[in-house]
Amino acid sequence: MQQESRQQPRADRRVICLCVRTLLKGGAEKQALLLTKLLQVHHDAFCVVFHGEQVDEQNRQFIERESIPVVRLTGSLPMKFVKLFRLLRSRRVEVLFTYLALCNVAGTLLAKLAGVRYVVNGVRSSRFSAHKIVLQRFIHNWLAHRTVCNSHSGYNEVIRLGFRTNKLLVIPNGIEVPSEPLIRRPSSEMTTILSVGRYSPPKDYPTALSAFAQLAQRHPEQQMQYIIIGFGELEVALREKIGRLGLEGAVHLVINPPDVHKYYRQADIYLCSSSFEGLSNSIMEAMAYALPVVATDVGDNGKLVLNNRSGFFCAKEDAAGLASALEKLVDSSEARESFGKAGWRHLQSGYSEQALLERYLSLINELVVKT
Repeated sequence: MQQESRQQPRADRRVICLCVRTLLKGGAEKQALLLTKLLQVHHDAFCVVFHGEQVDEQNRQFIERESIPVVRLTGSLPMKFVKLFRLLRSRRVEVLFTYLALCNVAGTLLAKLAGVRYVVNGVRSSRFSAHKIVLQRFIHNWLAHRTVCNSHSGYNEVIRLGFRTNKLLVIPNGIEVPSEPLIRRPSSEMTTILSVGRYSPPKDYPTALSAFAQLAQRHPEQQMQYIIIGFGELEVALREKIGRLGLEGAVHLVINPPDVHKYYRQADIYLCSSSFEGLSNSIMEAMAYALPVVATDVGDNGKLVLNNRSGFFCAKEDAAGLASALEKLVDSSEARESFGKAGWRHLQSGYSEQALLERYLSLINELVVKT
């Protein structure tokens, strides 16, 4: 069906702006572009990038491929404020969605001056610095109409920090879910375990490496490899630990590959060893490729992964527990396939692009009708 035939009548369309800080790699940036793309069918939606000069190549390609209307602000900081104010007023924006502290605060204040009717802030974490909390709490409690949290852990944290509950709601990230749950993986005697994420302390890759080392010791006859995709300040430390554990031939650090999806397609098990998470985009991507998941029970992992159905949970920093959970999946290709399908179904029902769109359309309708 042509997109034009699915559009709402002109009288029902709203001018909607989504304001994000940069277009570098990150969950907020990815979701802002995705939501702009989805909302275009129903409303006149466009995305504004506050630091327009900061653009990741994959995001640039996505913008071009999907023909997403993006305005990139440039110039000095005061000039960017002026440009955003003029843009909101000249385009007669009715609903402004903002992401993260800078856009939540500056965007809301400028929207009020420009006459934007409805402002919805976005919280993407459950950890905040003190000065950001003071500003965002004031904006949420007194100026914004709603604040969307993308995780239940973030929702609970901002309530604890004094955000008014009647203006808060949770809308999880959305992701493109393949139409078929079973990914035909290449036949191989090698079992591949995959992790994707920054080489940073919250991901706790040292515990993951210890777990893999224990697994390898228990199954010396089993051909296994562990691939960790990412980049970050702990790369050297991780390479040193890999050497100390004697895992040089079995563990591979892959730095920012151009096509991460091929690694999901070729993997057998996804491992998340994080000591802290909000809503894990990498777990969602793994589930979209029907991968069973072994994860620490932090953040919203318990919402994403169905314990003993699509994966297994362990306490954070529990290398032995992770190794035991991995062992159950390494030992059974049938369990891997069954768990992978269950995860795919769960993702399709609650975290698909369609689910994301429907939740935001419902929010827009609620604002317009009730506010």
